Amino acid sequence: MNIFYKLWIGEMISNIGTGMSSFAISVYVYEKTNMITYTSIITLLAYLPNILLSPVAGILADRYDRRAMMIAADLLSGLGVVFIFFNLNSSSILPIFIGVTISSLFSAFSEPAYRSTITDIVSEDDFSKASAMMQIAYNSKFLLSPILAGMLMSFFDIRLILLIDICTFFVTCIIIYIVKKQIPKVSKSSSNHFMEDIKLSIDVLKKNKGVLSLIFVMFFVCFFIGMLQVLLKPLILSLADKKTLGILESISASGMLISSILISILAFKQNFQKILSIAGIFCGIFMACSGVSTSLIFICLNIFLIFFTLPFMNTSCDVLVRKNIANEYQGKIWGFISLLTQLGNISAYLISGFVADYIFEPMFTQKHILSDIIGMGKGRGTGFMIILSGIGLVFICLKIAKNKNISLIDTVKEQA
Repeated sequence: MNIFYKLWIGEMISNIGTGMSSFAISVYVYEKTNMITYTSIITLLAYLPNILLSPVAGILADRYDRRAMMIAADLLSGLGVVFIFFNLNSSSILPIFIGVTISSLFSAFSEPAYRSTITDIVSEDDFSKASAMMQIAYNSKFLLSPILAGMLMSFFDIRLILLIDICTFFVTCIIIYIVKKQIPKVSKSSSNHFMEDIKLSIDVLKKNKGVLSLIFVMFFVCFFIGMLQVLLKPLILSLADKKTLGILESISASGMLISSILISILAFKQNFQKILSIAGIFCGIFMACSGVSTSLIFICLNIFLIFFTLPFMNTSCDVLVRKNIANEYQGKIWGFISLLTQLGNISAYLISGFVADYIFEPMFTQKHILSDIIGMGKGRGTGFMIILSGIGLVFICLKIAKNKNISLIDTVKEQA
């Protein structure tokens, strides 16, 4: 685990920098345009290239040096942040769209390499512990980044935050390079043609009905979580300023830190289907509750509880896939899983801003039975969308508990 710890520190540093710039850019665009639609476009551009390229990145991760891919991806994705930095004086937000897209294009090649590297260096008994720690590193962008970025934006220009993010790319690459020679090599499938690798990935997934079922339900889970991702910042900004937003997001995200630490200590080894279903049901309930009130304390409490459930869901999915897919296929399979599940996020990013701005927000400027329950005015239509998303998530996670295919993959041992 010593090698994993070093790699984990590098990823945490990178995630903190990325989270700071992501928070700053989202707030900057929303304040400049006062439109949720543009905020959702930013989120869409940050994820879409990454997701669409993930199968290709996964195949490359199984063909070439995974650590070298991580270094190259981190450095090149930093070019997008540099582009935004030098074009902030533009009266248009188009340069921001371009920069976010550039960053997403190259970061796509890092995720499958990182995920499959974990299987290279961690034993099956430590899978849940490593997965929980990965959640801590990933969630640092929600836990530490918002409060740091929110405070800095109260005193400094957005450029300082972008500079910090650029520096974190270099620090992460240095750490990956240091541990690169300590990581054992795994067999590569480079003898196959590129299209054969794609066909092979599809065949591997087809043969594993449990993983396919997991992908199907996680598409919808990602859809409802994606709705919350887009709508949360505008909801809070309708009630408070950006500094308060940063503080509330960080306090809420501490739920992920607490549950990730708890999972790493308990190191679950079974019943992942049950854990996934129960955590998802509670996540949906808390999501629906967060849209009901205009009390910042009540919203913060429910977002905290939402974040608390997420590592249980992510770890369960991570271990179920890791146990059921052979190591030599994991790079390409993680790429396809990222594509198929996160199309749910993309669908949410595509419709949430438009629906909020042009349907639900105008709907709650008038008095009717729903406005009598959750209120009228700015942010109430957004709150209602979050309520509907929570109800949808509860329904999907009830289905997970009864899925027989997922039950089967929950009982097998790790694939060779």
